[in-house]
Amino acid sequence: MVKQKDAVFSAVCAVRGSTEFSSAVELTKEERSAVQASLIAGFQGGNIAFQGDATDTTKLTSYVSGLV
Repeated sequence: MVKQKDAVFSAVCAVRGSTEFSSAVELTKEERSAVQASLIAGFQGGNIAFQGDATDTTKLTSYVSGLV
């Protein structure tokens, strides 16, 4: 099971195609959507540590929005 901060970093790296960042990453709307979709899938699949209800899509979407 992956920690949330590691999952966010991995998702951003996958979307950006890099693991090297010289400053804070500002995602475009499309990149942000892709990162959020990846995280939601990870939470629902049980791959990312989460103590809430991963089946409640509305709450999960709101939660993930705050992570990104």
